[in-house]
Amino acid sequence: MSSGANDVTSKTTKMDMPTVISTLENPKSQIALVMYRHAKDEEKKIAWTSNPRDTALLHRTWTEDFETLYTIGKLFAGPNGAACKSLYPWIAKYEESGRDYVETNDFRVLCLRLVQTVAIFLDEIGEKAKVEVFLYKLGQRHVDYLPRDTKEEFLDMLRDATHEGFNERVHSLSELTEEERDRAIQLWTDSVDYIFNMVKEGFFDGLKSFDRFPGIEKWALVQYLQQ
Repeated sequence: MSSGANDVTSKTTKMDMPTVISTLENPKSQIALVMYRHAKDEEKKIAWTSNPRDTALLHRTWTEDFETLYTIGKLFAGPNGAACKSLYPWIAKYEESGRDYVETNDFRVLCLRLVQTVAIFLDEIGEKAKVEVFLYKLGQRHVDYLPRDTKEEFLDMLRDATHEGFNERVHSLSELTEEERDRAIQLWTDSVDYIFNMVKEGFFDGLKSFDRFPGIEKWALVQYLQQ
């Protein structure tokens, strides 16, 4: 992962994309690492500038232990839980049989996949082009195991519920100052938005048999990241 600022430009013709603004000159700035604007023009150039200070804070507030898995997994118990569960029919089957789906291997695998996605995002955060392709292709892969009638608002509910899990995680970290906690919440909010937006774009393009990166195999993303 790059430790310095890394400027990359890319183009988009649709949906929300990130503009990342460096705050090295003003570390107290409330401008987030990732900020979104709706791209209404036919074509816009989006500049990504990685910020080592904010990247370090994201890493400080992240962990891949099992406690985090289940904190994030609580998203299914929130106000949007029913919509989130509808994306994974196996949850209803467990509930109908009286089993606690949280204790099942299927649920652990689901949470693990989310955690792995975030971990890769953090590892490659200085490589905007790779992050964009990885998340987009991950969305394309979801065509094979999400219902084809999945509505965008359901994925937005899943995103909002994921925000709740990350906010709870950050609030549990007593070693953070109030300023660091506020900053971390903003960074995680924007990072989760970016992850979901790119995955959604890949998913809905995939449903239409369209691929922005046809030369990259969607089932070989680990090999792609290692290039």
